[in-house]
Amino acid sequence: MAREKKTKEFEFSVIERLGIVSQSESGNQFFAFNRISYEGNDAKYDLRRWFYTENGLRMGKGVTFTLDECRKLSEILNEHLNNYDEENSPSNESAQG
Repeated sequence: MAREKKTKEFEFSVIERLGIVSQSESGNQFFAFNRISYEGNDAKYDLRRWFYTENGLRMGKGVTFTLDECRKLSEILNEHLNNYDEENSPSNESAQG
């Protein structure tokens, strides 16, 4: 017996468009960072893929963050990227060679 998959419609509103992280060459999909309110709740930070379809814009898979989670993620990224830049700087590469 096949189970019927039921999808729940839900309400969301893009409160603030913060930026496009990347876009496909064809331009029909993009990865964006926004603040989105789901079901009328307080807005959360949202990183996800969006698709242009014949029926309009469609939401893909993504992840949401609270403000505190975003701050922590920012700290982690800054630390990693600063270390990455130091490890991969031209002066460091010549010293290792």
